Amino acid sequence: MLPSWVGLPFEPLCCTHAASGRGPQEFEREGSTLTAPVAAAGLASPSAGARAAAAAGGSPRRTRQPMLPASLPAGPQEVTPQSFSIEASRTLDGDPLHSGNILQVNLGESIQEVSLSLFTQGFSLAPTSSSASGKLRLISRFWSPFTLVEKCQVKAMENAESWAVFKLTIFRREGFDLSYYFACSGTDAKEERQTWVDTIATVVSDLTVSLFPSYSIVVQPIPGKEKTYSRIMAGYLLRGGSAEEVTLVYCELHAHIAGEAQLILYTDEWCEHEVLCIPLGPASSISTRKGTYCTVFGVDSHRFCCRTREERDLWLRAVSNVKVKLMFGAPDPTVSDLETFRASVGERLEAMPQASAREDTAGTSADSGCGGRAGVSGDCRPAEEDQHPRAAPMLEGVPRRPPQGPSGDAGGAIDPPEP
Repeated sequence: MLPSWVGLPFEPLCCTHAASGRGPQEFEREGSTLTAPVAAAGLASPSAGARAAAAAGGSPRRTRQPMLPASLPAGPQEVTPQSFSIEASRTLDGDPLHSGNILQVNLGESIQEVSLSLFTQGFSLAPTSSSASGKLRLISRFWSPFTLVEKCQVKAMENAESWAVFKLTIFRREGFDLSYYFACSGTDAKEERQTWVDTIATVVSDLTVSLFPSYSIVVQPIPGKEKTYSRIMAGYLLRGGSAEEVTLVYCELHAHIAGEAQLILYTDEWCEHEVLCIPLGPASSISTRKGTYCTVFGVDSHRFCCRTREERDLWLRAVSNVKVKLMFGAPDPTVSDLETFRASVGERLEAMPQASAREDTAGTSADSGCGGRAGVSGDCRPAEEDQHPRAAPMLEGVPRRPPQGPSGDAGGAIDPPEP
């Protein structure tokens, strides 16, 4: 026999919060914007009259709350975040994009000629016939999105104008960063250096974009999820911290409330499974590195990588603005203040160029809530994603571990059945 609920009408714009003891919250459409009722601080709560009426057994009188635009995510829900391996066991495939002999500078030790080859997935260093091959060995590394490429000035020395130095830094765990110094020499040293730097920046940029799903930064909260109502902006970022892996997480920046703000990490844009909550205060450290190419920024001891340099600048500006408000003891934002914050982010998103020509072009309309660049209002159109499949990630994905089982399982886990 079918359950009693089969055949009942489904109301997708109504969410019941059983855990908080509230009744269904209604979501209305005003024009093309999906809106949700919230209180002045961004969170809805039953009024005193409604609680008294409910205690007396009567029906609480429904009052109209301020309306806050909201939009539903387009992607599937994930339980565990996706990680990518930087220290992959497979070798570099294909022909090098650029190769040649170059000087490797070991600060305070030596300068030796090596053969540097740049591939799509990584780079290799090999000794040349003129170098001390007994001291050098073949080095092969995969590219990391957490990479900085910068030109360096040569200190006063003889024939300094015929030297052009650049530095390649790979950020890993704190204190375990890798740095390589290379120098070009001769009359065309600066032109040769520019070729190396541009090639590295292009390859690392393409690899970084390939690790992100098709998405746009959004500013509106998710209907029915009160914890997102103080959102200023949200989008995917790569999280560092491991020497061998980078992890894709969905980050949500919240406005300051009660003297503290938060940067919350989730597994995906549905914001169901929280990975980490980073508190932001007046003393929080916000950092980045400038160079020819770098999309990395830091919040205290946490390192993140954005899809493009423009997105990095936007995240830095938004987080820094929140910190300034905390430093000067700004009052908690009202609904109107939150809309002003989001509108400011939306204006910058509208002016932001495409992340990459290889990126999925689905949902780039400015009036789309999830797929749009600003994500200010409108409906989500997940069906468009199938028309423009994104390129496969250029790094090997780490197998995802299944969710942890119930604590009541004997031994903490159940052995899988034998094949």
